[in-house]
Amino acid sequence: QAIPFENIAQFDIDVETNQFSVGETVSTGDKVGTVVAWNENNKYLKVLSNDTFDVGESINGASSKSIAIIEQTTKFNSVCNIDSDSEFRSGFRKETGKLNTELQKLADNDYYQTFSYSLGSPISYDTWKDPVNSLGHVVGFRNFADVTVVSTASTDDKNRRNASVGVSSSPVVVVADLVSENESMHMNYDFDLVTENSKNIAGVFASDEINFGNRILTDYIESRTNRAITIDSISSEFNDLPRATAFSDVFDFNLDLIDGVKFYVLLFDTRFSGEKEIIQINLLHDGSLGYMMPFGRVETAIDLGEFDFNVSASTGNLRFLPAKSKFNNYALRIFAIETFKDTQSGISTLSLGTGYDIISTSSGIGSTDPSPVQVVGFGTTAITTSKLFIQTQELGGDQRTQLNELVVLNDSEEVYLLDYAQMINENTSQSNSPNVGLGTFGADVRSGITSVYFTPTTGVGVTMRVHQVAIGGTATGIGSTTISLTEVLTTT
Repeated sequence: QAIPFENIAQFDIDVETNQFSVGETVSTGDKVGTVVAWNENNKYLKVLSNDTFDVGESINGASSKSIAIIEQTTKFNSVCNIDSDSEFRSGFRKETGKLNTELQKLADNDYYQTFSYSLGSPISYDTWKDPVNSLGHVVGFRNFADVTVVSTASTDDKNRRNASVGVSSSPVVVVADLVSENESMHMNYDFDLVTENSKNIAGVFASDEINFGNRILTDYIESRTNRAITIDSISSEFNDLPRATAFSDVFDFNLDLIDGVKFYVLLFDTRFSGEKEIIQINLLHDGSLGYMMPFGRVETAIDLGEFDFNVSASTGNLRFLPAKSKFNNYALRIFAIETFKDTQSGISTLSLGTGYDIISTSSGIGSTDPSPVQVVGFGTTAITTSKLFIQTQELGGDQRTQLNELVVLNDSEEVYLLDYAQMINENTSQSNSPNVGLGTFGADVRSGITSVYFTPTTGVGVTMRVHQVAIGGTATGIGSTTISLTEVLTTT
């Protein structure tokens, strides 16, 4: 395709000069400087540097990417004469030490101090002191009252006063006219008598300074909805000292009423909550000494401590001795089954859902020949499993007490008995051979009745308290009973 010459686009090409930026770094390779000024009209570049730039060198801008050839250089040298003193000709740096200045003061730690303020008001100090201290007072500051200078002059058409200064004992109400768009609630007319530093500039008067005659403008602290409230000191509730003793009494009971106790204890470290332990403890006493059998301990990390028994007058105390007693704190959850000294007649039953019962019974066995005597009996179809906690008390003699735990399981034809954790408050030495204590237990099934028998030692008469947890073969549903911090729960 042939295009006429007059139809071809023509362009006038001009190269735009790049600019150097003030403050950027320029260099010629081994010489470095900082741009102080750049004149676009005469192409003068002013550089601050300790190096000497030569004509013909190429100088490059680090940020603007501008490149120029040096055609002429002008170097300025300066000399600083150092003497023993110097003159400062720009006025005072601070107001300290100037005479006849109202801001100058000698600190007296009272009115003239950093943490004090004064309120100017026609209202007396005794009147406004309590409201200000309770609503707007800054804690740690001290307040004072000054005589208020108020205006008593007449006003113009916009309610602005031609102020004359005087002392008044009554408050003056200022009414602000907000008709004009230029008015503001933040404006304060007749604030003070002032003078200004006027200058004649080309026939026009201008002011660069305003001098107040009576008012002093200073920095201030604004307190919004600040109320000083008295707070009771609770510092006495805390201390950084280790506990006074390496143990704590965690459970107590009356020795005259209680013979034996079975404990289920859950304990954990409150700081290291993953360190937990659960343990069973059987406890007997003879009024002055305690006999303990801890067993069934399970822990998640380490053994958290040991348990002991202490007698104080007629009170028995279960004592916990933590493994880390110096700084660590422990929490304990205790479920206790207590057996009473006084024999209660009859049977007491607490049902926990269908087929779950807690049964408490008592029985007495006289001093007879050593023949089996039924202690507990229940139907084989109604109850398939029972857990028995039995306290046996000797009548006469040494009045010894024995604890046994039994698990009884039957299948309507045979019965299975597990007797464990037997203990007796008989203070025998380790060299003595084991004995049967106050007697032995056995079980059988006859005519649909599962019976647990006790065979006493010859010549020993006893009374027995039985705590029985029974589970029926037809148990259904869910039952629970909350006991303080523990719960007895049954489910199927």
